Amino acid sequence: WYEISRSRKWDRIVAKNVDYRIRKMDKKPDYILSISPYFTAYYKSIGCKNVIEIPPIMDCIETAINPTVRRVRHAVYAGSPAQKDLILPFLDAVAKRNEKQVDIIADIVGVSNEQVMALMKISDPEQKGIIAYGRIPHEKCIEIVKMADFSVLLRENLRYAKAGFSTKLSESLSLGVPVLCNSVGGADEIIQDGQNGIKVEGCNTNTIIAALDRIISLSDGEIDDLKRSALNTGKHLFDGSAYVDNVLNGLPFMVVIFGCVICLLILVLPKKMSVLLTAAYIAFILYETLMFREAGDARTNFVLFSYADRFLTEQSVRVGVINNIWLFIPLGTGLYRWFQKKWVLLIPFVMSMAIETTQYITG
Repeated sequence: WYEISRSRKWDRIVAKNVDYRIRKMDKKPDYILSISPYFTAYYKSIGCKNVIEIPPIMDCIETAINPTVRRVRHAVYAGSPAQKDLILPFLDAVAKRNEKQVDIIADIVGVSNEQVMALMKISDPEQKGIIAYGRIPHEKCIEIVKMADFSVLLRENLRYAKAGFSTKLSESLSLGVPVLCNSVGGADEIIQDGQNGIKVEGCNTNTIIAALDRIISLSDGEIDDLKRSALNTGKHLFDGSAYVDNVLNGLPFMVVIFGCVICLLILVLPKKMSVLLTAAYIAFILYETLMFREAGDARTNFVLFSYADRFLTEQSVRVGVINNIWLFIPLGTGLYRWFQKKWVLLIPFVMSMAIETTQYITG
């Protein structure tokens, strides 16, 4: 969501159209998927009731960190700076910090050595600990980021930085790499200073040098602790499976659509694939019902049809009942396709009772 006043001549036309759409037209949809806390707060402030926040989802979340073993620390910037990222203050800070000896290396991906030379007006960036890789395949970029001790994300304190959600940040945390960033009140809010990254106030050479000094002073074990915390943040916020339940609960009609699609696939696929899909759906049911449980102890409610009197008056009750019914309809469809016997339709009922019993026993 760019500021119109800061857009260039032709970009200003696009910026005006986007601004109009966000301010005027985005009020009309029934549901809104927001990518950032800033957008979530904005849409709710203009009266949008059904706003679901889902940040950029990563498909490369690591299972463990890369242990820190190198004496010289590495900080990586990956991307094309363009108008969004502030890279020059970081490069100047690295160059000044490494004047006497190279204590930290800046790995710059997406910017060529010639571009760095022209930007900094120096003839040999590597002598200052700045290594520019230029444009490289994404797979190689991922490997460089994974091997780094920190990634770097510096942006101006403007609306675009608050409203957007940098994929550089989500990708770094998902790879178990803590982030060095400045505070702008956007996606950087998920970075806790000294926990899963380091935050600087402002974005000038001196404040960045101070942050680099902190990184250099950290022991291998302390950096590994930051990496573990960064990876945990990535798993919690950017794993797509964590948002399946949010979408199904936030958009109730999606449960019916999801159930219909599964039933159709079970009926039209070859029998072997249908059996595999049914088995996968059983695992999905167990995951959804046993992993996503409401907080609190509701074991004392054993009144038969206790929700019947509220079914027609409370939407939340209707949604809950219908979701539970549709959860087991694809299961019955798959089992009947598998065995071709009417008695298999009792299995979803037995399975439902077994799940309820398990939840009761475990609280």
